[in-house]
Amino acid sequence: MQDKEKIFIHENKKVNDAIVSINDNGYQSVLVVDDNMHLKGMVTDGDIRRWVLDRRSLDESITRIMNPSPWYVKEGYSRTEATKLMAEKILHILPVLDNDHRVVEIIHYVDLLKNVQYDTPVVIMAGGLGSRLKEKTKDCPKPLLKIGSKPILETIIENFKEQGFSNFYLTVNYKSEQIEDYFKDGSWLGVSIRYIREEERMGTAGSLSLLPENIIYPILVMNGDILTKTDFAEMLKSYNENKSTATIGVREYTEEIPYGVVEINEKMCVERIQEKPTNSYLVSAGFYVLGKEAVKLIPKNTFYDMPSLLDELIKEKKVINTFQVRDYWIDIGRLEDFRKAEIEYETFF
Repeated sequence: MQDKEKIFIHENKKVNDAIVSINDNGYQSVLVVDDNMHLKGMVTDGDIRRWVLDRRSLDESITRIMNPSPWYVKEGYSRTEATKLMAEKILHILPVLDNDHRVVEIIHYVDLLKNVQYDTPVVIMAGGLGSRLKEKTKDCPKPLLKIGSKPILETIIENFKEQGFSNFYLTVNYKSEQIEDYFKDGSWLGVSIRYIREEERMGTAGSLSLLPENIIYPILVMNGDILTKTDFAEMLKSYNENKSTATIGVREYTEEIPYGVVEINEKMCVERIQEKPTNSYLVSAGFYVLGKEAVKLIPKNTFYDMPSLLDELIKEKKVINTFQVRDYWIDIGRLEDFRKAEIEYETFF
């Protein structure tokens, strides 16, 4: 870890030692740890200032002045999560802890703010009928329906742009001329947009067979009715680190059985009754990272869904890893979810 001797201070040190470290490291804070790098607390220049104004001794233990419950993130954190936390709490450094509460990494806010750009193409499936939204999509394609002050698809593209992605392909079919008239080549949004035109409906994966031969791999693929703050750079990182053929975004889905569940034995006698138990599953979040090897399996000009592609990859024993979504996520395909997104939009976007 960079500047370890300046960022960390042992719990047996004095307040005066913390002053020296903060003055040297330029981060306006130090992390207090024990011999095994367990995080014990944090001391900021504000803590020092208040201590001095109270005319307290600089020879007191640092544990007297530290905040014993500082902010941190766990291993597997998302860039979005860390950036939001550091901005809200005005943190210059943020420790990353393992399951034993040991510091394994330090996040520097200035590094998070660097404008990282990715060449990875983003393919957004925007050709669906949106039939579950009934009258709303009678005259307007679902991607152009407004949530907040702008179309859903514009919010999706802007969110990707904020994360450093600027190369987009939109697969279009239903009322495609409206989508193309609105977004054009994307230059007004500061991105590049090209269109994959389906002559007929091709399913959730079929249109990927129409991508240009020279496209850069891997590609990010996302359904055009998903609003999320997922960190897609971290998802790409997961794909690369696992040497995957495909990575599936997944989220936890919990369902509650609204009755008491009766468990019986082989003699039909009751052994236990669970009152309204819940079951949790990992379900697809509607976005993927796909390598060239995966896309080449998609048949040309054929209706083909993403589950069929993934099943084929499983049969061929290819590496498919998962990336769990812990940030905001909503599928606006149903009317009740569309209304929910309208309420939540300002909070998250």
